[in-house]
Amino acid sequence: MDERLGVITESLEGLIGYLEDYLEGKIDGNGVFSGNIKANKTKFVPIFDGEEADAFVRLLMENKNFKNLAQLWILGIEFDWKKLHEGKKVKRVSLPGYQFKGEKFWFNYNKSKPADSAGTYHTKITDLLAGN
Repeated sequence: MDERLGVITESLEGLIGYLEDYLEGKIDGNGVFSGNIKANKTKFVPIFDGEEADAFVRLLMENKNFKNLAQLWILGIEFDWKKLHEGKKVKRVSLPGYQFKGEKFWFNYNKSKPADSAGTYHTKITDLLAGN
């Protein structure tokens, strides 16, 4: 996965808001992070290696520093996300990502035409997330 998108939120509503921001090109580094690992791999990843790097990531995980973890991940740094939730029961939510599967998961979004009172595009994002 060359393109990476990281979102830090505590609610479904927050996720929907951040995904809408992303669609509008608003990536501010507070809750939405995006990057291409091929573009960064030769710049940063080679020096982020070894015991010091592992200790740094471990410290970020212990302190729940999600912002810095997301920034490292979008740069191409690999680490074991399971360690972030050791001792806790969590459920992974998978989103469709295989473009040749023949299933469409896009929704119509037009900035110039706001959603109706029922929140049409909100509903479609929610349906997408609920289906996985």
